[in-house]
Amino acid sequence: MKIRLMVATSIVALSFGLSSAQSAADLNAKYGIPEKAYAVSDRVWMSPDYAADGQVCRMRLYARHIAADTDFVSQQLSFGEFYEVVEELVPRASRGAPKELASASRRGWATGGGSMWSIFAYEWVTLTFVNGSKVDLDASSIQRGEYTLGNFAESSAEPEAKPAAEPKNEFEPYKDSPVEVVTIAWNDRKCVGE
Repeated sequence: MKIRLMVATSIVALSFGLSSAQSAADLNAKYGIPEKAYAVSDRVWMSPDYAADGQVCRMRLYARHIAADTDFVSQQLSFGEFYEVVEELVPRASRGAPKELASASRRGWATGGGSMWSIFAYEWVTLTFVNGSKVDLDASSIQRGEYTLGNFAESSAEPEAKPAAEPKNEFEPYKDSPVEVVTIAWNDRKCVGE
């Protein structure tokens, strides 16, 4: 009896598997037309958005997880890996003059809501590098106690000034940082649907 039940179950499972075969048309009907993504390097995908005139208004770069013969498991790539692609897609000369930003991200990573980002604004494009950050909500890791802020005006010791090395470019301090998504947005182009 058990063998008959196993055979019947196998036949039903096999026939269900064959009847649920999916074609491209089936998938398009159920989920819509796939988003366009370009493999712009071995490890980076690029998804473009377009303005009404057909020009690219925004590009999103993110880690490529699969290739023809390889699966990549990391969500993050180094800032440098993304920057090489940014240089290829929008070389420095095509960005326009750098703009000064008042935000903290111009001097380092800004953080909030489990993310960290840094924005580089230029005359014609804005580059945003984003990475998720872990927020540790474990109560045992929070330090409790009394904190005393010193009065630095009364301090007799002068802090020793150390000259900071001038970075080669504005991206140099970030080169070893992990990044999950980079957005390249053209400042004068409005994307369709926005």
